[in-house]
Amino acid sequence: MNRVMSETANANRLRVFHDTDVELPLAIRYVILGLACGTYFSFMLVCNQWVQMPDATIQDFFLCAIEDATYWLPGFFLLAPLAFHDFVKSCGRVSKPIARLRNEMALLNEHRSERPIEIRDGEAWPEVLAHFNQLRGELLTLRREVSEYEAMLGNASVSELNQSPKETAPVTLPTN
Repeated sequence: MNRVMSETANANRLRVFHDTDVELPLAIRYVILGLACGTYFSFMLVCNQWVQMPDATIQDFFLCAIEDATYWLPGFFLLAPLAFHDFVKSCGRVSKPIARLRNEMALLNEHRSERPIEIRDGEAWPEVLAHFNQLRGELLTLRREVSEYEAMLGNASVSELNQSPKETAPVTLPTN
């Protein structure tokens, strides 16, 4: 049983996107920004060639731009995986605590919360998780006290105690 649990925990850590609702839109934004930067840089290389050789053909502009790109393109391909790894790691530092908070809040709402949220080093919002753990403890204490109070009352339920008192007839005072 423990082996299955540890394999499940390891499987969660190997996923690229922990919370696709948060991380996928971020990834799409970064891809769009990367494409925009690449387009801009390519356009500027072609414009640079046009300024240097105003009488050349468009084909010559693109050939010279590609020739210039041979200096920076290998560096881009070497650094892109590093940038992608850093991006995924930083997304996980932001989205994983919020995903754990959302899951634990759902469990707490269903009265199935078993333990406080684990605060890991390097993750964002450790103070939010610490405050949640404190509120979680107080809520569980209050729930326990309410159940003890209901047990002391016996058959009377809290809903019967919360009913409004029956209306009474208005009291009239005799006049002299």
